Amino acid sequence: MTDKGVALWPAVHALMNWGESFYSPNGVKRVLRHDLDGGLLDRDGRCRDCGSAVPVPEIRVEPGPGFQPTGTEVDPVSGAINTPRRLLEPIATAHNPG
Repeated sequence: MTDKGVALWPAVHALMNWGESFYSPNGVKRVLRHDLDGGLLDRDGRCRDCGSAVPVPEIRVEPGPGFQPTGTEVDPVSGAINTPRRLLEPIATAHNPG
């Protein structure tokens, strides 16, 4: 990801927070964690365990309690993005090993 893309993260994160607040009654769809210590990130992107502002390359994303897969057949890309991974980690599938 380019520096421009990383700089866009605060806006994307704000939109995620907005969506979770208004359209996810069963809890957050995506949990964000500090990959180095596993701590949950708060709405401002700070690790609840160590207190640091977590840089984008150290953010781990995983399905949260409000996540509900759509349909019964999962395509390879959806399967890959719905498993825990670092946010900026390239998506690898059986058809595209990364």
